[in-house]
Amino acid sequence: MKKRLVRNLSPALFAILILLLMGAAACATDVGDESPSPSPGNGVDSMSDGGSSAAQVEVSEDVLAQFAADQKAINDDWDAFHSDFDSWRAQLSACDRTAALEALRAFASDFSAITEQARDLPGKGIARELPDNVILAANNEETALRLLRDNWQPGSPTLLENSQTERGNASNLLRMASIEVDKLEELDKPEDQAIAEEFAEALAPVEQAWELFYDNYEELEDDYIDLTAPQIVTRLRALVEEHESVLESLEDIPSDKVTDPVHDQLVEAAEVEAEALEDLLDAFRRIVKAEASSGQADDGAANGSGDSSSGAGSEAGEASDADGGQGSEGSGSAPQGSAQGQPAESLAPGDSLQQEAPLAQGSGNGAAGPVPPIPSLFGGGGDSKGPDSQSPDGSGGPSADADFSDHFDVFEDTLDETKITRKQAVRELDALIEGVSEEDKKALAEFTRAFAALMDDWDDFHQDFDQWVRTEGDCDRAEAINDLNRFNQGFSALTAQVRNLSQAAYLRPSSDLLSEAVEREGAALRSLASTWAPYESDVYRGLDAERANASELRRLADRRTQEVMERNGMAQ
Repeated sequence: MKKRLVRNLSPALFAILILLLMGAAACATDVGDESPSPSPGNGVDSMSDGGSSAAQVEVSEDVLAQFAADQKAINDDWDAFHSDFDSWRAQLSACDRTAALEALRAFASDFSAITEQARDLPGKGIARELPDNVILAANNEETALRLLRDNWQPGSPTLLENSQTERGNASNLLRMASIEVDKLEELDKPEDQAIAEEFAEALAPVEQAWELFYDNYEELEDDYIDLTAPQIVTRLRALVEEHESVLESLEDIPSDKVTDPVHDQLVEAAEVEAEALEDLLDAFRRIVKAEASSGQADDGAANGSGDSSSGAGSEAGEASDADGGQGSEGSGSAPQGSAQGQPAESLAPGDSLQQEAPLAQGSGNGAAGPVPPIPSLFGGGGDSKGPDSQSPDGSGGPSADADFSDHFDVFEDTLDETKITRKQAVRELDALIEGVSEEDKKALAEFTRAFAALMDDWDDFHQDFDQWVRTEGDCDRAEAINDLNRFNQGFSALTAQVRNLSQAAYLRPSSDLLSEAVEREGAALRSLASTWAPYESDVYRGLDAERANASELRRLADRRTQEVMERNGMAQ
């Protein structure tokens, strides 16, 4: 009976024991929930909710109140800093790329009015050519400005440099126009007219001699087709001496500053002619030497027959014409001489047959042989001793197809240019002598007034444009960087305020967030001061991003401070 009772009670006791253990475990869990271990992140919460009087003593209401007041002052100063910075940034609209492009468009438009003003300059009578250089200068400078307007890029100075170069070229053209105006205004002085008249009187005989030279040269141009190269050389020598006399007489004419421009043009024209005439003479000297060398080679191959000797007489006469003949001035005629034994007195002073057409050497006995025939330079028969090397009548003159026209054409081109220069100089001299008519005076005065007004407007444009360039489009880089440095100094004071906040453990979450915010925004502001440049659209991108991050951190810091105050029964 007793054993059966024990067996019946054992399961019931086991069940009661299990229930008691479960109740003890539940009690232990409740105690753990009510007393959590403190942590840096929620230490203020445990102190406020745990009911422990010792934990509540760790929070100083004065420290907490002072921290909240300091935090509010920092936020107020921070917002005021942002307001000042945003106002400054808004005032830098001139530093935007759009503003620069608008300014360049305005400058190009303003200069087009100057170009129109240049095209409207009066040019009548004596002043008819004065507007030309002015219009050219305006057109070129306007073209450079349009290129700058259409292709400008920040940080690329090439187009601006090209514009400034073209402006310098335009300035040179305008200076030339001013000089021409001054010259025309001086034409009305009586004393200058007297000087010009004296110069004209001294110039008249030189002009006559110059024209006579042209006449003699034209005779040679008409005759050269029937002349041999040595004969042409003789005629050209006479022309060179004649022209040298003209040039020397021209240089000896007394000249004053009034007539110097005329005198200089005439002397320059005469010098150009003299150089071209010497080139023409040298060309024919080379032709003669080439013919003489060819003739010597032919004589070495000849057999010394009587036929060769009989033909030598006429050729020797031609050589004599080239170097020893003395004819009438400009006529080109010369006395004939024999091939051998011609007296030295019949040669031109300082000349000899050997200079232009040396005698061929004979056989081995050293005696002088006959003068070789002079071949045609262009006839293709230089080495022939048959009938083709002679003229149709057998006289030994140039062949029918000999042509020296290319050499004369070159000199003729030079004369065409110098004659134009002479005519211009003569016109200027006539203007000095005649003075200025009343009608021309009126036309010149009208141009001068309009030109002066144009120059004033042109100078005003350059001053405005130079000011815009100097300040980088009204955006003063140096001033902007100075302002940014000033903002950095102001933000440094804000950073110091954050660092001076209380570092109490229950306030560290707020102070750490503020420290991170002020450090990140301050670094971005310092970077902006060192990299800022006008017309860059993304120059503020880094600062704007860090400023947004800092604002978010500031809001988190405010919420943490507010939570601490509410849990300690303090109203913010």
